Amino acid sequence: MLATPSRRSFALAVNLARRPGHLNPALVLARSLQSSAASESPAPPVLLDIKGSKATLTLNRPRTGNSLDTDLLTLLATHLDELRANDAVRTVVLTATGKYFCTGMNLGAKGTQGSSEEQFERASRMFRTVEEFPKPMIAVIQGSCYGGGNGLAMACDIRIALADITFTLSEVKIGFIPAIISRYIVREWGVAKAREAMLTARSIPVAELHAVSAVHYVEPDLTSAHSRVDEVVAQLVQGAPDAQADVKKLVNSAATESAESHWAVIKAFFVDMMRPNTEGKYGLECFQKKVKPDWGSLKVK
Repeated sequence: MLATPSRRSFALAVNLARRPGHLNPALVLARSLQSSAASESPAPPVLLDIKGSKATLTLNRPRTGNSLDTDLLTLLATHLDELRANDAVRTVVLTATGKYFCTGMNLGAKGTQGSSEEQFERASRMFRTVEEFPKPMIAVIQGSCYGGGNGLAMACDIRIALADITFTLSEVKIGFIPAIISRYIVREWGVAKAREAMLTARSIPVAELHAVSAVHYVEPDLTSAHSRVDEVVAQLVQGAPDAQADVKKLVNSAATESAESHWAVIKAFFVDMMRPNTEGKYGLECFQKKVKPDWGSLKVK
């Protein structure tokens, strides 16, 4: 791998080129270094890595606390669309680099986020994309969450967090409310915990959320967290993909819809589940034959 040209090497080359009688190759070198440095592209705000049936999305703006600016939101949505269409991917892990998992909306980016309506549409679309993603999503929360970062974590299906992090809904301190993410905070934390956290804006230790199952696993370090991910992924790939997608819809419906509309959802899922040529038919045949289903090779719908 070639070393990245530094400012010092560039300055040295320029000084050499300016010395009386010095050969032009130094000037050529200086210009080459300058061109090389200028051509370096910044790291993308979201990294994507696929290994086998597991995809990992990593928020990669540590210097801004992985705040949800336009570039990050757009790339995250793009990657999720790609993974939705990739049948080889069964599970998606969402994590981050740096001290924070996510610090919410980028309130410091004046004039670059669009109108309030545009901001709402962009942010709510991303949260809904995560919530409605058909494959199981695991949040590995390696750092503390603020504002919308809490919503992003809670929109995922399974949450693994490090023991020393906190969750803070600090919006009221600046005259805001956690509007978009309230759907996920109230649903996952419970009404009483969500109300108290939003009103006081205090930092909630991970142990409190673990006690109400808003965080499923608490690990002492990243090594343990990734081992837990492997364990959970091994469990998830044993399930039928379409059945898991329907489970997500079913549970979300139960948590958010009225009783009448939820029964309509249940009926639709039941009728679909019982039709011929479905995962249920294949799974039942495997059960009767006492063999393990190979969901990866099954193509239905």
